[in-house]
Amino acid sequence: MARILTLCVLCACMFIFSTCDSNSTPASDTDNPTDTTTDPGTTTDPDTTTDPGTTTDPGTTTDPGTTTDPGTTTGTTTENYQLVLDVHGPSFSPAAVYTCWIEDESGMNIQNVYVCNSIVGIGKSLTGDALPYWKTVKYPAHAAIDGITGASVQPNVGLSVTRTIPSGTPTKFRVCFEIDRSLNDNDNFGDRPSFIYRSDIIDVGSLSASPYNLTLYGWMSNGTDSGTYSQKPNTTIPGYATYKLMTDLTWISNKVTDTINMVSTLTATISKP
Repeated sequence: MARILTLCVLCACMFIFSTCDSNSTPASDTDNPTDTTTDPGTTTDPDTTTDPGTTTDPGTTTDPGTTTDPGTTTGTTTENYQLVLDVHGPSFSPAAVYTCWIEDESGMNIQNVYVCNSIVGIGKSLTGDALPYWKTVKYPAHAAIDGITGASVQPNVGLSVTRTIPSGTPTKFRVCFEIDRSLNDNDNFGDRPSFIYRSDIIDVGSLSASPYNLTLYGWMSNGTDSGTYSQKPNTTIPGYATYKLMTDLTWISNKVTDTINMVSTLTATISKP
């Protein structure tokens, strides 16, 4: 009897323990709110929400190679072009000398177009530095003159020169011209300085069918400051110096007609040959 009673007690205990195990709830992730609500790896991962490589990648939205490719806007020509320079002027003493060249947007001489023989000592030498701007600034930068020198045909007779602008030339350039004449006085000079003309920027990508006008924009005195051919002013000119480019044109206007009378028309026509 005692043995049976002991077995009954043991069975009862085992039943109680199994009931307690079945009613208990195992621990889960929700028991630890810290692990789920503030997990930086899930809700605030900077690699997902603020990846600069996706939203502000400068290589995609502001790639300068696409919008401002310098190879397109300031490139070089891939074929030859033709330039025709036409010079005409009023009647005056046949003592004018001149030169024409092409320069890029920065002002660098990239091609000489026409140079009077005497400027470079062919045939005769001149007194002083005629055409001081070209001779002291533009010529040293580009001294190739083979095949482009010629006689000093006077503008009152008229001059037309055709030249090839070779491939590899900048697509944007100016045509420039300097002319000098001795014994050419006005109220401010016993012999007026050289006159310097230039065109606006010419873009071969959008050429005009009409000739480009070269307009006067500056002047320069050479170093002859005494005697008949002196280009030294007889009045005070602010900022004046020999061999200095001056752009105030009022000092070189003609005293009689109040016009600037070195040339009457000066044009350059650019086209494909």
